[in-house]
Amino acid sequence: MTVRLERKSVAVSPGVLADAPKGTVTCLVAITGVLDNVGDIIMPGAFSRTLAQRRPKGVFAHDTTTWVSRAELVEEWMPGDPRLPARTKDGQPWPAEAGAVFVRALFNLKTKDGREAYERVVFYSESNECEWSIGYSVPAGGARKDPKTGVRRIYDLDWYEFSPVLFGAASQTMTLAVKSGMPGVVDTPQDEEAVRRLRNWYVRGEGAARIGWETPGAFERCVALAGEHMMAEQARGFCAERHHDTTGRWPGRHERKADPAVDSWDELLASYTDDPPTDPVADADAGGEAGETQGGPRAMVSLTVPTDVAQDLAVDGGLPPSELHVTLAYLGEGVEEDALADAAVVVEQVAAEYGALLGRLGGIGAFPDDEQEGTPIWVPVDVPGLVELRQRLLAALDEAGIWYSTTHGFTPHVTLAYLEPGEPLPDPVSLTPVGFNALTLAVEDDHEDFPLTSTGTGAAAAATGPADTDADMDVEAEETPDEEEMAVKRLAGWQVKAGRVLSDRNLRRLQQAADILREIMKDAGAWDGDEHDPTRRQPPEMPPEPTITPDSTAPSALPTEIKTVPLTAEQVRAGWEILEFLGR
Repeated sequence: MTVRLERKSVAVSPGVLADAPKGTVTCLVAITGVLDNVGDIIMPGAFSRTLAQRRPKGVFAHDTTTWVSRAELVEEWMPGDPRLPARTKDGQPWPAEAGAVFVRALFNLKTKDGREAYERVVFYSESNECEWSIGYSVPAGGARKDPKTGVRRIYDLDWYEFSPVLFGAASQTMTLAVKSGMPGVVDTPQDEEAVRRLRNWYVRGEGAARIGWETPGAFERCVALAGEHMMAEQARGFCAERHHDTTGRWPGRHERKADPAVDSWDELLASYTDDPPTDPVADADAGGEAGETQGGPRAMVSLTVPTDVAQDLAVDGGLPPSELHVTLAYLGEGVEEDALADAAVVVEQVAAEYGALLGRLGGIGAFPDDEQEGTPIWVPVDVPGLVELRQRLLAALDEAGIWYSTTHGFTPHVTLAYLEPGEPLPDPVSLTPVGFNALTLAVEDDHEDFPLTSTGTGAAAAATGPADTDADMDVEAEETPDEEEMAVKRLAGWQVKAGRVLSDRNLRRLQQAADILREIMKDAGAWDGDEHDPTRRQPPEMPPEPTITPDSTAPSALPTEIKTVPLTAEQVRAGWEILEFLGR
């Protein structure tokens, strides 16, 4: 199996050990806890698991066919470790939140590649210009990206190699003074100049001209450029910062979707359906979690307790049966409509991967007192596959850049009531079978259900038995509407078919789909602006891209070209049919 590696460079110059075999070098190959120039923060402790499993190999310039050294000693130094340098290159105290990864490497001087790599390291270390980079991959759920800042926090990674490079991405630089054992201070003006030149190229230079900031698809074009010399996630983080530099705002999720290299035609429209809610839930609460306080309606992803079970669970003075649910992810207050549309796509895709969940609930529990609402009283939920479903949901939300609360751990439960101080607990709930057939995206009184439809036998199909009979009947009836229901209707100015109401959120999703499709066809050269684009919103023609030779193997190297994805004649025809149908 081939593992695609990400690279993370850091401006670090090594020292040569006087009391070790010739060819031994010590260096810090990664900095943790601080933001680097590609929009990432490797969190302290992220290397713990991978170091317990493997020792990384030393290669040259990330060429995995050129093995030049082995790691004699590898340690992750946590923030506050006394072995960390005292100061940064500009003389400021080493950040209290910063850690580092230390490597003592022995170069293979018996090979030509090993000797040449070692001599280059020694030569550039004399002027404090040698820097280091790591090659790694992030497992599913190992990182979270802040949708507001574009910063990706990496909590877990698989580390495979380290390499000497010319230019690094992190600003913390240092030299290991091998004789005294005391850290020194390094000032690398070449690094600052390379970073400045890179940013200017994207913000004000030829790169900015090619990208066309403030025009549709700008973020995708930036990602395509940066992706020539960065991993995909790095390119997106880097371009999010450049987008903010030029426009004063962070890119929207819909812009990322327009990348033809990422979204296939099948993926483009697969998530844009308009199914009405089948069993709405009412007011959404945080389920014991704390979200961002922005004001406005609260949003969450949940499992709705079936009506018959909810009626038996409800207690006097508590929540009504229609509001009983299991919270899977609390999305906060005042969530923007674009983010809700993205969340709906995510929830629908995850729901399609899982079958109905069957289990039981019973007992009684209480969380610590909530000053605003009282003491939450709840019933424990024991449903096989529920934890796995939630983990998959959170990973998908992370990938989409959608914020959710992580204030508390996950305790599957159904909140029944909020008690005032001194009120007695209700009697424990007797053991009760329960089944869940859908995921619900709830925004106060606005709800959307997404059926758990998978019938597979793999990990994604979490069903332990057949789905609820009534739910099957609902689906069957919906698939065979009568002629009257099939009539085309008009409602609030929007065309509706088969009696389905086109909600504002789904309307926005369809509009986004049309915009995405138009961008794909433009990028593929299949768009006739005069004939098919009366609004003429396409980007102005860009000047020819200059030939730029990368001066480094690190992520700071400049790009050389944009790759395009060709479309077949059949795909082009299908695209026009869709756009004409949508009136776009």
